[in-house]
Amino acid sequence: MQTTIEPTIAEAAIEPTQITVAMPRDNDKQFQRALAEAAVANDYVIDSQDMYEYAAHQLTVYKQQAEALEARRTAITGPMNVALRNVNALFKPVSEKLEEASRLLRSRMLEWTRREQQRIAAENAERERQARVLREELEARAKAAAQGGRAEEAFALSQSIDVMSAPVQPVQPAKVQGVSTRQVWTAECTDLHALVAYVAAHPEYLNLLQINQTALTALAKAQKKALAIPGVRAFDKGTVAVRG
Repeated sequence: MQTTIEPTIAEAAIEPTQITVAMPRDNDKQFQRALAEAAVANDYVIDSQDMYEYAAHQLTVYKQQAEALEARRTAITGPMNVALRNVNALFKPVSEKLEEASRLLRSRMLEWTRREQQRIAAENAERERQARVLREELEARAKAAAQGGRAEEAFALSQSIDVMSAPVQPVQPAKVQGVSTRQVWTAECTDLHALVAYVAAHPEYLNLLQINQTALTALAKAQKKALAIPGVRAFDKGTVAVRG
């Protein structure tokens, strides 16, 4: 059964929303000033206290300019983000319902397919069993006829056995046009300790384990130099804070 859903008049009349964004010109003064200030750092050499203090001053300038640029950027992107959130909120509930309905039907189709596969496999196995029993019965009868001197009967039975020896054509699941199923194998960890022990003994599977950098950093902040875990190095990478 095929169902065709025609668009309503309202749906057909929908046109894309157009948003015009004014981009800065190449000679934008704020951009030029920020780029010029940033270029200072390329060849800056700190070889005295005065140069260090000037660098600190320059960091403050960079921070102020970055904040000004961010304020200008968000003045442009803010309304766009609001519009984007509103559009997403409009479409998301309906799209989610369609996705949920699709997952539900796919799940039920897979359940049906597996039940059919099991039923057909059992049916094919039963047909094979019946064919084997009949074959064995004919073989016994042919043997008895041969031993009893009934050559014609034995020959006829042997011919039947040859026919019965042909492979039984298995029943195949019904197919629906445009729909197919395929195997999609995956895996899940059911015992982390067992997995870690196995990887320790088989380092070629080391890619199965991933470092939790957030937890590792938290340990380093808490224990500092006292952190002593094999394979882990705690160190102070340093930073410079700027108050502006």
